[in-house]
Amino acid sequence: MEQARQSRLVIGNATVDRSASYGCLYRRIMRFVLWQIPSMQPALSKLCVCNRSSVVEAAGIPLILAALSHKSLYHLVANMVTLVRIAPGVGSDIKQPLWPLFLGSALFSHALWVALERSGSCLGLSGVTMSVIAVQARLHPRRGYHIYLDGGVPLSLPAGRVLPLLLAGSLVLSFVRNSKIAHLAHLGGLLFGVLYYELHVNKKRRFWFFKTASVG
Repeated sequence: MEQARQSRLVIGNATVDRSASYGCLYRRIMRFVLWQIPSMQPALSKLCVCNRSSVVEAAGIPLILAALSHKSLYHLVANMVTLVRIAPGVGSDIKQPLWPLFLGSALFSHALWVALERSGSCLGLSGVTMSVIAVQARLHPRRGYHIYLDGGVPLSLPAGRVLPLLLAGSLVLSFVRNSKIAHLAHLGGLLFGVLYYELHVNKKRRFWFFKTASVG
């Protein structure tokens, strides 16, 4: 999900404890460093870039490894800062390990991209990041999210309103051709996050995005 210009999302009331996500940070930094070595790029292109041919040739491995790969420093920092800020709090709230959410959202978001996008490639952690945002928004629908639109225009909304806007925006923008942002993968991450919450976290099994969640 290489990013050129896109709105920035900053989460309010972030949890201070970030230690649970430091392992993810280390692995993604190392993969970014490897991308800077020309001799490593052919192998990384086969295993860490997600498209139809690479998924078939590498037996589906890029569906996972693409989430660990970033070519641009901005893409890496944007994903990791957001993830490190919110993932520990989500893990504390649901009192469960986060690796099923990480792994499932990586597979689902990239599989959706491969299934519906006939050309092009994607890589990056954005699908996973979006899934964690979706779970947090369902846990704490009243928590304030501050969205900075292009040009630095601030917009503050509760998480319960931001989530459907992200879903709708990702769906609409997925029809934009030749975009440098993999909106389909973003959409897949958001959808997986909502389904993960409704099926795995929410004990009352509510299947409606706009109802108040059981936590928060």
